[in-house]
Amino acid sequence: MPTPLENAYAVCKNTLTEQVQGTCGLYSFWYASVMLLTLEKMETDKRLGVPTTAAPTKVDFLPRKHPNAMPHINWAVDTRATESLRSYAKKGLSSGQGEILSADEMGRLINHFGYNYRLPLQGQAKKGFISEFLSHNRPVIFAYTMSDNGPTKALPNDVRGDDIGSHFSLIIAETADKYRCINPWYPDQLKEYSKTGVLESNANVDNHIYPRFWGKRFAGDLTPFGNNRVEALKQALKGGGVESFYDIGQGGRKQNLKDVLVAVWK
Repeated sequence: MPTPLENAYAVCKNTLTEQVQGTCGLYSFWYASVMLLTLEKMETDKRLGVPTTAAPTKVDFLPRKHPNAMPHINWAVDTRATESLRSYAKKGLSSGQGEILSADEMGRLINHFGYNYRLPLQGQAKKGFISEFLSHNRPVIFAYTMSDNGPTKALPNDVRGDDIGSHFSLIIAETADKYRCINPWYPDQLKEYSKTGVLESNANVDNHIYPRFWGKRFAGDLTPFGNNRVEALKQALKGGGVESFYDIGQGGRKQNLKDVLVAVWK
């Protein structure tokens, strides 16, 4: 039998758009917020004796302010004037392109937008932590190393790209040996990942650190330029230059995602 979070996902999945650039952490939190709002609506509709056939028409925030970020969702008009997750991440967390690099940054983001979160207590078993919060209909954001086949603890030949490497997704349900997750690259379908694979990847995510400097040459592009600023700028100026140049290590930021699990609720 589907869990309440799975039922909420079934109602709102067609309104969830995929991430843009390195914003998987922002989108994972946004998916959690939409699902929690959908759960509230389902509970209200149940008390009124009516079925829930659509997701809420208004959300608390959007992941991005860009007018094309939510091309088919009416609520974009209602909330575009408010601060977006990406806007706060860039201004409040010194994020280069919207990436989240630590549990501290994720927690500050969540609290800033009026939500609550919990991290595992020191020594607490990760499986138990996830199960505890799922049982209370609180989805869990997790960091891991993503490959073409899902979570991995090692990437072949140290290959990294904008969609292969450190990543966030959202756990909304579990079976005996798998987690059911929303991956920001494929939000219209639930991905099933083995629990062993998720937890191993979560523990080893910092074995693969993204380069510090990136550039965008055109819409949808995200090109890594390495860790040397001078060389990165040289590359960025080639071929007509880039639209945007990103430094994800500004302000002394470092990736610290090992064992990051974040339960979210309103």
